[in-house]
Amino acid sequence: MYKDGKWETYATNRNNPAVAAGKLKVSYEDRFTIMLGDGKSVPAFSNQGCWVTCHNDMRYMPNEAKKEEVKAHPVLGAAGMKKDDIRKYIAESRTAMGPTGGWDKIKSKDETDALKAKGVLLELWQWRAYRSNPAGAADDGYVLEYRNFDAGKNPFFNNWDGAKSEPRFMFDPAKNKGRAGPG
Repeated sequence: MYKDGKWETYATNRNNPAVAAGKLKVSYEDRFTIMLGDGKSVPAFSNQGCWVTCHNDMRYMPNEAKKEEVKAHPVLGAAGMKKDDIRKYIAESRTAMGPTGGWDKIKSKDETDALKAKGVLLELWQWRAYRSNPAGAADDGYVLEYRNFDAGKNPFFNNWDGAKSEPRFMFDPAKNKGRAGPG
């Protein structure tokens, strides 16, 4: 929000340290997400829906994998996908699943590439009011060994310019008769 001549962050997502410290409120943008399967490749999806992609070892869950462990993982970490957390995944991408999940039991890149080529994945389409709507877009991603984006540039980026402490893009009322909607 713009207050007293400068931009201030009012709220942000729950992984921001300022939220954990109680300095900012938690807030998420309006969103619409749909997940689709072919009815065969991920058999549990027919009965369990998107729950088949959620596991007790993902970020924010009770058995969340430690960032250091994820960064050190040969497939997910610094030497591979460059991830430091665990997001959605399907059991078909793991060599084993335990009672809390199987984040570290991921199949090799060659094996997950073969699964993807066979269509063993769940389509994940996301539209978000703050990040993708201004671009007039939604993302066409998928869930396999992680929550992935399809090839190309995804529309999800942060509009905040940290160096200038202001939004990168902002509504200009002079260009649209003082309204935020179509002129």
